[in-house]
Amino acid sequence: MSYAVLHIMKASGSCNAIARHIERTTQPDNAHSELRHLNRDDFIKYPDGVDGLGEAIQHRLDNAGLTRKIGKNQVLALNVLMTSDGDALRRLADEGRLDEWAQASVGWAKQTFGEDNVVAAHLHMDEQTPHLQSRSCR
Repeated sequence: MSYAVLHIMKASGSCNAIARHIERTTQPDNAHSELRHLNRDDFIKYPDGVDGLGEAIQHRLDNAGLTRKIGKNQVLALNVLMTSDGDALRRLADEGRLDEWAQASVGWAKQTFGEDNVVAAHLHMDEQTPHLQSRSCR
């Protein structure tokens, strides 16, 4: 029997380290470089002129209509990791249904956090357990 995993972490301050991991601008130790071509980042398009996760978060915060200043210790975004056991996701991939799962997961994030607030979603197939990471401003 398979199970679902949902892990939500607060992101405050600089998000450079997690952005490098999520966007794969550096190769994480736990990722297999020969599987990197299977990763996907085309679920959410960054706005024109925005390059990278950090800029996408800042763009959303700048355009969210906030009336109060964001304090330096406040949560800027949520990192949302969605996965299942590795066998279940590999089975979905073998059956050609992984995209359906990923699209449904991104849809859930948009419905939960607000469509405009979900600024990125990346499917990582190069780690032991495939997973989808999204970044949401709230």
